[in-house]
Amino acid sequence: MADIRPPVGGINATEYISVLDIDRPEIMDELFERKGDQWYGFFMMIMKSWGFEMPVAQESYYHYEDDEYIRPIRTGAPVAAGQGGAQAAFNITLDANDVFTDANSVTHIFPRVGDIFMMPTVSGGIKDKKVFVTAVNPAGPTVTVKFLKTAHTTDALSTGTNIILISAAWAEGSGMPGGVIENIRKKSNNLQIIKEAWEATGTEMTNTKWIKYTSGGQDINAYYHYGQKAMDYRMLYKIDGALMWSDNIDGAGITDPTGATTRKVKTTKGLAPWIQEEGHNVPYTINAFNMAKFDAIAKIIEQNRGSDEYLWLHAYDLGAEIKNTLANWLKDTEVSYKNGESVKIKFTSYESNDVKHLFKKHGAMSNTASYGASGFSSKQNFAFVMPIGMRKQYSDASKSQTRMAPMFGYRYKKHAGIDRKMVIAKMNGITGYEIFRQPVTTLDQNNLYSLSHVGFQGMCGNQFIMLQGE
Repeated sequence: MADIRPPVGGINATEYISVLDIDRPEIMDELFERKGDQWYGFFMMIMKSWGFEMPVAQESYYHYEDDEYIRPIRTGAPVAAGQGGAQAAFNITLDANDVFTDANSVTHIFPRVGDIFMMPTVSGGIKDKKVFVTAVNPAGPTVTVKFLKTAHTTDALSTGTNIILISAAWAEGSGMPGGVIENIRKKSNNLQIIKEAWEATGTEMTNTKWIKYTSGGQDINAYYHYGQKAMDYRMLYKIDGALMWSDNIDGAGITDPTGATTRKVKTTKGLAPWIQEEGHNVPYTINAFNMAKFDAIAKIIEQNRGSDEYLWLHAYDLGAEIKNTLANWLKDTEVSYKNGESVKIKFTSYESNDVKHLFKKHGAMSNTASYGASGFSSKQNFAFVMPIGMRKQYSDASKSQTRMAPMFGYRYKKHAGIDRKMVIAKMNGITGYEIFRQPVTTLDQNNLYSLSHVGFQGMCGNQFIMLQGE
């Protein structure tokens, strides 16, 4: 058909002019951020200001923790009632897990001759009956005891019952007891390699867009800069997930899925699995948080000689319950952390049972694309309850070297000037992105890569708590 176009007679009205397709569309040049600041609340940033970051030159890293200087007798078999009358000797079988075997295959147990232990009180029975250790047999493992009082006899005790040390007694002119081997715990974790990428063709990178800046004020005239920002976000998000939720792979069944190597994939054990394994998991009924939980948590802190300040890093729903429960007691405070950095963070705080509780919302948990997604409602009703402040840490098993440090943080791979905490690399083709440069591929595209080699590290997990709604 012939292309019949004006000039023709007529009025310049919309229905005529629109055929020419020359009207400029009314498109705002602003990209609205419907989720606001998506960078809000990253755990890695909290750890950097509240915990520690430290380089490490190996894939695996270790630290030492001391242990209790005493321990109870844990019964490894039931104790029958009615034994020990008139100070007759009787044997108590110990839990096999309370036997230490040294490098020479010699066995050791904690009770020693001359020790005095207190039996637990059975309902309706005589309270606080004491027994005196007359002999020990680590190979048994058994301990032979006599009651201090001739009228006392045993109550029926089940396997796993605790009998606690209270003192020791010796006769005039007697010899000295043998020594005690204190326990030192060696803890380990692994680094995890995390990667992210962004790529575009040279053609797309040179296409102009209507939108020029974000509602937050970021210039995105070069739209690929926005894509690179999103890549950085995904990278930091994955690091956060590793530091909070990742767990060690416990088998050899996961290897490089790309086929480039046959090496095993390694992962770090994050904060949550670490607390579940070594710390304390305190449940509460959703929508029924109450003051009794503070008492329960304070008791855990007291029993483990925890810090006098604890950070509650909580999700939104639990935070709302806490604030409603403590409406008349909460107060705002500014805390300047004492780790050498001049960081001030505003919290709401509450003090009870000699412990100051600092509350901070963990904004990342509200993300409806991840932890806030349908099916993960429990993640809205939880909190990491963590000691803050400096603690003595040992650098070797003999405790000859110590240092003061926070109780949690992250490690990253670094050695001989090579730093893998956050590595950014470009691989360009012939995109024209940079003038007078040598392309490294023949493809008309630009690639941006990021890599992080990091891992979580926590000390003294017995002082950490995770509050989880049910």
